[in-house]
Amino acid sequence: MTRRPRVYVAAPYEDAALVREVHERLRLHRAHATSEWARNARGADDLASLPRERRRALALANDFAVSTSDAVMVLARPGAGGEMFCEARLAIACHVPVFWVGREILSTSREGVSVCEDVNDALLRVGQLRTESR
Repeated sequence: MTRRPRVYVAAPYEDAALVREVHERLRLHRAHATSEWARNARGADDLASLPRERRRALALANDFAVSTSDAVMVLARPGAGGEMFCEARLAIACHVPVFWVGREILSTSREGVSVCEDVNDALLRVGQLRTESR
């Protein structure tokens, strides 16, 4: 039996609804979404209202999810996504394949990053991970 690939979706916090849609599409493609941050995210990111210890715990949870995933899908758009870029850089440093959708930056030229035409293209590549792991 083939193990379902674990995929972290990195995107601007305010795009959490889109990420939840991608989570559903991952499920349909027999992949497991590890980006728990998006499950309950609503509206704008309000980290300033959280105690520093809670923010640190959230960052550690995201770092663990990124570093233990089989792939990271980045949904980049102009003018947003500060933390998303940190997550993408962590994935690159951990040798986790990155499937990049949207606004390209210098890091899209780094080893391990595949620029995808759209989410459909990224999902196809996630499916290839499942095939390659057999």
